[in-house]
Amino acid sequence: IQEAVLVKRGSAVNIVSQGKGIRVQALGIAMQDGIKGQTVTVKNKASNLTVEGEVLSSDTVVINL
Repeated sequence: IQEAVLVKRGSAVNIVSQGKGIRVQALGIAMQDGIKGQTVTVKNKASNLTVEGEVLSSDTVVINL
């Protein structure tokens, strides 16, 4: 049984960067499909920077600092 793809390439996602005492959110675009817990590449819409994060849900990718 395969897990369902939560994040689809080209879809809008929330990029959440979090660490001790800090949490920052930004809007981004998924650059690849991903299942829960998978590391995917996303592009920050404001800065155009590409980062990697873990799929949390269908619209959220988390970067743990």
